Amino acid sequence: MPHLTRRPAVRLALLLGVSAGLFAPLAFAQNDPGSLMPEGPGRAETIAVCGGCHGSAMTSRRSDRVWDSLWSTMLAHGMERPSAEIKEIVMTYLKTYLSTEREPPAPQAPAPM
Repeated sequence: MPHLTRRPAVRLALLLGVSAGLFAPLAFAQNDPGSLMPEGPGRAETIAVCGGCHGSAMTSRRSDRVWDSLWSTMLAHGMERPSAEIKEIVMTYLKTYLSTEREPPAPQAPAPM
């Protein structure tokens, strides 16, 4: 009896099954804006302003100067301009939890629903 993994169809089925198991959590995270973003004040507002386009991809740390520049870039790309208060909340969150200039604070427990 030939070894099962020598059959191309079986090999492909095994590869697809293993791949689906490995990558499914990442696919779900991409569909849940902010699922990988650190908990903290301003997280909900940041997800509301940025998550529609970026989802959980917003886990990259950047310098404060780059965050300021990216805000202007996103406005130029058509981001709806939030109020000054919301901008301050979002920029404080980004510069507190996703800055290369300082270590983020210890994770906080999610707010109760």
